[in-house]
Amino acid sequence: MKNINKLIINSPYEELLQYCEYIRDTRELVLQEGRRPAGYVVATLRAQGFDDPGLFKVEIIIKTSTY
Repeated sequence: MKNINKLIINSPYEELLQYCEYIRDTRELVLQEGRRPAGYVVATLRAQGFDDPGLFKVEIIIKTSTY
């Protein structure tokens, strides 16, 4: 894993190949291969800091429709 040097990393005209993952312990963004997991973030109970990003709780599995 390597640190990112720009925020826009994918072309809007091509399949997404990379995403930025936030590492809570080190407070850094790292570049990951593939698509970002779908899900949501919930607030951290008893958070001490104002900049607490919350916790990624559930990965949402997206199924494509076959109509």
